[in-house]
Amino acid sequence: MESTTPSLRPRSRTAILKAAIFLVVACGIIIALFSLTDLSRLAASLAQARPGPILAAALLQALASALRAERLRRILGGSPSFGRVFHIANTGNMVNCLIPLRAGEFCMTFLLAGNLKHGASEALSKIFVDRLLDLMTVTLLFIATALSLPGDAAAAPGLRGAAAICAVILPAAWLLLFLLSRFQTPMLRLLKLLASPFRFLSWDTLEGRIRSGIAGLGVLFQPRELFPLLLRSLLIWALIAASYHFGMAALFPPPAFQAAILAMCLTVVGLMAVAAPAGIGAVHGAIVLALSLFGVPVDQGLAFALLYHALVTALNVALGLVGTHALGLRPGRLLRLSARHGEDAPDEASPR
Repeated sequence: MESTTPSLRPRSRTAILKAAIFLVVACGIIIALFSLTDLSRLAASLAQARPGPILAAALLQALASALRAERLRRILGGSPSFGRVFHIANTGNMVNCLIPLRAGEFCMTFLLAGNLKHGASEALSKIFVDRLLDLMTVTLLFIATALSLPGDAAAAPGLRGAAAICAVILPAAWLLLFLLSRFQTPMLRLLKLLASPFRFLSWDTLEGRIRSGIAGLGVLFQPRELFPLLLRSLLIWALIAASYHFGMAALFPPPAFQAAILAMCLTVVGLMAVAAPAGIGAVHGAIVLALSLFGVPVDQGLAFALLYHALVTALNVALGLVGTHALGLRPGRLLRLSARHGEDAPDEASPR
C-alpha cells in the first residue's frame, strides 16, 4: 500500500490540472459566444420554443440511449442483462455530465467488471470498442454529409477537404488497429520508441491501457460481428441527428438535414477536444459553428445550443439517477468510483 500511495498524488494533481484547463477553455468559449450574440434576440428565440418538437427530440435521444445499451451488450457478448447494461451506461453518462475528464467511462468499467471473466481490463476494452464504433460511424456520416452538399454551398469546399482527410485517416487508423491486434508486441515496441522523446507520457500506464483496448478489438476484424454493429451505430446516430433537427424545429425553421448531421459530428469532435462536464462550451461552440455554415445567425444557433444541451443533460442525469437507484449505488460510492479515474489502472477483477 505504501508503495502505491506516492504515485497516486502526482496523477491526482495532473487530473486536477487537466480539469482546470478544460473548464477555463469551456468558460472562454461560452464568454466568446455570448459576446457575439444579441442577448435580446437570444432571449426572444428561447421564449418561443415549442414543446412538441422538444418532446420529440427527447424521445429520440432516449431511444438512441436504449439502442446504444443494446449495442454495448452485444459487444460484451450478451451478458449481463440489457437492463443492467442500460442502467450502467446511463450512470456513466450522468457522471460525464457532472465530472470532467470523461470519468463516466471509468465508472462504467468498474461497474461492469464484476460481470466479465477478465474483470476491469476486459470491461475497459469493450467500452473502448463501443466508443470507437461511435467515432467510426460519426466520421462516415461526416464524409457522406460533406459530399452531399451542393457545389455552390459556401462551406462545401472546406468541408469536402476535411472529408478527404477523414477518408484517408479512417482506413489508416483501422489498419493500425489491425496491426496492433495481430502484431501486438512488436508494434508496442515501435510505439514506445516513437513516444520516448515525449517525457510527459507515462509509457507504463499508456501501454497498459493500449493492451486493454487491444484485447477487445477482435470484433472489428470479424465481418459477421462488425457489420451488424455498424448498422446499429448508423441507426443510433441517425436518431441523434433527427433529435438535433427536431430541437431546431422547436425554435426556428431548420435548414437542410445535413445541418443537423454536421452539428452532431462537430459536437462529437468538441467533446473529444474539451473534456469538460457535460461538454459545456464545446457543445455550444460546435453547434453554433456548424449552423453558421448553413446561414443560421449566431443568436439562433446559440439559442438552440443552450436548449439542446440543457435537454440532453437533463435527460442523461434523469436516466442516470434511475440507473443508480436500480443498481443500488449510493452517491458516495459512485463518487469514489469516479474519483479513481486517472489514478488506478483498471486491472482488478471486480469493482470495490
